[in-house]
Amino acid sequence: MVEIGAHKQRRFLTQLRGAILDLRSQLWFRPAAFCIVAALISIAVPFAEVLVPKGWVSWFGDTHAATAQEVLKFLASGMLTIITIIMSALMLVLSVASGQASPRAVPELMADPVAQNTLGIFLATFVFSFGALIVIGADLVERRGMAIYAVATLVLVILVLRYLLEVIHHVPDILKINTMIARVHRQAEAVLQQYFAEAADDPAAAGPAPQKIAEGVPVWPKRVGYVRWVDHDLLVEAAEEHNVRIELLFRIGEFVSKAAPLMLVEGLPDDENDRDAVIDRLRSLIAIGSERSSAGDPLLGIDLLAEIASRALSPGINDVGSTITCIDYLESLLAIAGRGAPASYPPAWIGEGRVMRHPVGFAVMLRHAIRGPARDGAMKVEVALEFLSAIKKLTAISDSAYRNDLLSEARRIAGQAEQALALQSDRDRVKDALRTVKKVETGEENEGEHYR
Repeated sequence: MVEIGAHKQRRFLTQLRGAILDLRSQLWFRPAAFCIVAALISIAVPFAEVLVPKGWVSWFGDTHAATAQEVLKFLASGMLTIITIIMSALMLVLSVASGQASPRAVPELMADPVAQNTLGIFLATFVFSFGALIVIGADLVERRGMAIYAVATLVLVILVLRYLLEVIHHVPDILKINTMIARVHRQAEAVLQQYFAEAADDPAAAGPAPQKIAEGVPVWPKRVGYVRWVDHDLLVEAAEEHNVRIELLFRIGEFVSKAAPLMLVEGLPDDENDRDAVIDRLRSLIAIGSERSSAGDPLLGIDLLAEIASRALSPGINDVGSTITCIDYLESLLAIAGRGAPASYPPAWIGEGRVMRHPVGFAVMLRHAIRGPARDGAMKVEVALEFLSAIKKLTAISDSAYRNDLLSEARRIAGQAEQALALQSDRDRVKDALRTVKKVETGEENEGEHYR
């Protein structure tokens, strides 16, 4: 029988990482943790007061239980009111983000630390006040315990005021479309830089590149959804241990269903039980969920910016300015991707040729960034000119291996615009812009003109 018990801990960590990615965008998790801590503190005060020297609270004076209870009641009732208002404001933010930006941007907003910390502090203050009322009402604390409650209440009030002032500024700010776009870009930029950093540190990058698997056993997914994370190190380890070769048939972030296999595996054991054990082990190293995760998915941020750009061009919104802003941020992301030579991208084959994956290359990022908004904005000359200007700059700074891809996309944009634009003057402007892109590609334009 195949022995896999030694790998259960690492497989558990892989599955735990997928669960953490889910919890990150859940509004309830961090507030729930804060509430648990607050409840434990309020209940622990009768036991902890004996540890406080009497001299430390001599300056505090006597605090009557009735006075403390009135303050705690006021604090608890006030927190319920504020929590209701904050939740209404957050629901408004999520609704506006879904309508103006993209429904796919909602998980990132739900993961916003300011919103989660604010809810957590307010709920924790309510729970602490409620627990303290029970303990004081049962006459379980003495003078030192009352002093502890007073200090803890004062700290919580300061935190409440701090987060209340922050959320008063944060909610209107996050409703701005430019703020949402900038948040998506920051997240996408961090993921893209991490993508290249992991490729540079990959010890398997110099391995051989054998032929694709010709006749492999298809491994089907047990769960339908988006691929959120793949533990490539454990896949390589499993392939080496069981002497198999694996070809992954998806990219991180793609949707997988039971209509197509997850992977092809070559060299599985003949024994049916051993084969099933190996397949279960390989399948468990792939985290699948109902939503995409930015972790390890360099296309998610690009797709979100492209989707926001397209939605801004819809008749209901008709905001060309937001589309141009998205194009500017997409240009920044593509500049990071374009400066890296093909060898700086993650290798397809890892583990000395035992595992084949499909990393995202520059051409894929370029298509995802441009084709949707360029198609939807073909009737807007500003959109076509902005894209051609971005491609011109990218052609000047990107690795020469990507110039054909950039020129191909420029021709596609110009062709779509020429068909959609009604005014000859607009079509002429697009043709002129395309000619400048070609001059940069052929080296005919002076270097100083590349960025104008």
